Amino acid sequence: MRPADYLILNHAPYSFETPSLEAMQSYGPQQSRRARTETLVNFCQLIDTQRLPGPTPDTLIHEGIADPKVPTDPLAMRDNHGKVFNYFCPHDQTVSLRNVQGVPSAVAARCAPALAQRIFLDGRALHSPPGPITLPDLQRPGFKEVFANRDVPDGQVRDINAPALPDLGYIFALPAGCDTLGSSDWGVQSAAAAVEGENHIQFQSADPRPGVRPLPRGYQQELLRTELAELEAAFAARGEHWTLVRATANSEGVFVTRYMTPEELRERARDTSTTTSNHSAIVLNEAASRCATAFDLAVGRCRSYDTCKIDGGAFWQKLLRVADWRESDLDFDRNYYQKGILPPDTKKQMNKPPDISGMVNESTKSALYNRELSRIDERIARLERERSQWPTREWEERMRDLQRQRRSIEHMHDMTRQRDARFPVVHAE
Repeated sequence: MRPADYLILNHAPYSFETPSLEAMQSYGPQQSRRARTETLVNFCQLIDTQRLPGPTPDTLIHEGIADPKVPTDPLAMRDNHGKVFNYFCPHDQTVSLRNVQGVPSAVAARCAPALAQRIFLDGRALHSPPGPITLPDLQRPGFKEVFANRDVPDGQVRDINAPALPDLGYIFALPAGCDTLGSSDWGVQSAAAAVEGENHIQFQSADPRPGVRPLPRGYQQELLRTELAELEAAFAARGEHWTLVRATANSEGVFVTRYMTPEELRERARDTSTTTSNHSAIVLNEAASRCATAFDLAVGRCRSYDTCKIDGGAFWQKLLRVADWRESDLDFDRNYYQKGILPPDTKKQMNKPPDISGMVNESTKSALYNRELSRIDERIARLERERSQWPTREWEERMRDLQRQRRSIEHMHDMTRQRDARFPVVHAE
């Protein structure tokens, strides 16, 4: 078995920027732009230097892989060994980040000749000729701009340099959507609600603490931390296990603000309306595979399938199970895909990558919390100065958005410093 000298990156979340959202979620060292760039450049150079020429057309015909008429068509006889194809779709909204949409032209040039990019854009013919393209500023209906990506400029140019495809009459189209979130997104939605500070429930209740009388009418008093703990214990004693945020005693008992339980968050996520994220728009599109991937594959040197065995052999069967986690023999596969819990070894590698030749590890530290607050405050002040230039309703909507973004920054900052998670998260501690 020889190592692969060919790869397709499909909807890859690899970025070369260090946007605020990513940094705020860690408030610590990140891989620098230089480290990200050099690692990909080194990887592409490795694939290129390890390339072995593909079989000749005569060999492919002799082995029954190619039709005798194919050698007359240069589009069908490309040798893709030593290539790294990057497939990306600007409509992919799963992470809502502009910084993962393709490889910038300057980086792509350094990854040559291995790197080849294809863009899958709604309404664009797959056989469109190669060349630079300006990324469109795409927004979903009703989808607000992600505040933490202001540092990634609009209108970036991507060099679509993958070889031309034959005209098979197909124009890329996005898949149809659904009305509510799928079960795989419930945990993500729950975590996002917590980050946005939308995981609270407020209600009025009689005080469950024994011997505590309501305050006189017209009086209110916020409970101290010790009193809040007593109230939480009293609710728990009657089977209501809640984590309380705050509570105010009044003439009718207590007005309580509490965190939603994981079950309540999931129930709300089940009923959350949504538009398609398009995160799998390419891989779910059979025509994209037929009209693009089929021509980008490195054909002729696969030894994974044993033609002498009806099931393809043990290695082929293992590959099939690796490809479909539902049939995997590995427990960590099931935990990850069903519950979103990463294997411990994977978590360690993410935080402290191993020392591998060609992988550049270079951390960068930044006080992004204060910087982001400063940026938001500047935008709020600028909008205040420009109030007369905006229609009242639009100005108020923009101001509410900015204030919401500011609260989100503060809330995210606070939540990252709390040792005990107050909401379900996608990845385990």
